[in-house]
Amino acid sequence: KPQDGKEWTAYAAIVASSSSSSSNNDDDDDDETKVWVVSSATGSKCTSATSVLSSLTTATTATTVEEKKKEEEEVVKGCIIRDSHAEVLCKRGLMRLLWMEIHHHLSTLLQQQQQQQQRDKNE
Repeated sequence: KPQDGKEWTAYAAIVASSSSSSSNNDDDDDDETKVWVVSSATGSKCTSATSVLSSLTTATTATTVEEKKKEEEEVVKGCIIRDSHAEVLCKRGLMRLLWMEIHHHLSTLLQQQQQQQQRDKNE
């Protein structure tokens, strides 16, 4: 979206496609391609560690600058996205989807194995 005199918001998407064709016909007109968005994101701004730290109410025990920096990194770790470019967020969305798919398939496989073991035990 354009902002008058400023910048455009970046948009990124990852799409998947699947094509199927009729095996009894060599004509490309019968080919059907399906395309869908797997992950999409917009982004252009980043959250600074300083803004997160200023909103936290933790007491510091650091006595040197190096200790303070290390302590701040530990507090902030996992709390913010430092790089929120659209393509990075889009990739993170894809990775989340892939891990969810893996979890689903492994859970299903484990459940099937448990059911088979139960049937074998009952026989």
